[in-house]
Amino acid sequence: MCKSLINSRFISAINMILERDNGLTKGDLSLKFGISQQKFTEILKERMNVGADLLAGLITEYPDISAEWLLTGNGSMLKTPTASEPPCNPVVTPLEDGEKGSMLDTINTQAHIIKDLTAKITTLESRLGKNEA
Repeated sequence: MCKSLINSRFISAINMILERDNGLTKGDLSLKFGISQQKFTEILKERMNVGADLLAGLITEYPDISAEWLLTGNGSMLKTPTASEPPCNPVVTPLEDGEKGSMLDTINTQAHIIKDLTAKITTLESRLGKNEA
């Protein structure tokens, strides 16, 4: 597994999101993903490797991004390319036995955890709103 290729694909996805979603900034994305702007910048400048939690956050927040493409380079960046977004020509990187499944399992597990925690936060915010009234 080549982490630099995963980083490159992550950066490509972020750049596509920034171009597609007018007005969205790198700072907005760092807040959305729950990491500091400094760390996010270091990743985008390829001085740090992207972690599994950030990969999970990306595919959770942007479900049109293909997890398989993000991890392996297979397929297109977008699960369903839009008319304005041509299919990507990915770099195919062979993985060792079990690496792909293990990474996908980790990302899926973390995506479920994030979804559960988001639901809990919503419930707690709702309770706080009722108590303040």
